[in-house]
Amino acid sequence: MNRFIKGNWYTISRHLRNRFSSLSYEDVNFGEGQENQLISRLQAKLGKSQDEILDILNEVSSKTF
Repeated sequence: MNRFIKGNWYTISRHLRNRFSSLSYEDVNFGEGQENQLISRLQAKLGKSQDEILDILNEVSSKTF
């Protein structure tokens, strides 16, 4: 997994879906090596820049510990 995704992805994805109700399971589902596709999907769905998405992922992943 990418450096910004730390911890259990299931827990992180659940936090993302709770925080952003417009996200579905399919929006946050991804496999190893598909981080760029995940970021692109989140950008399109949330209307945020890549930097904003990375900040959100870092924030959510740090809360899972």
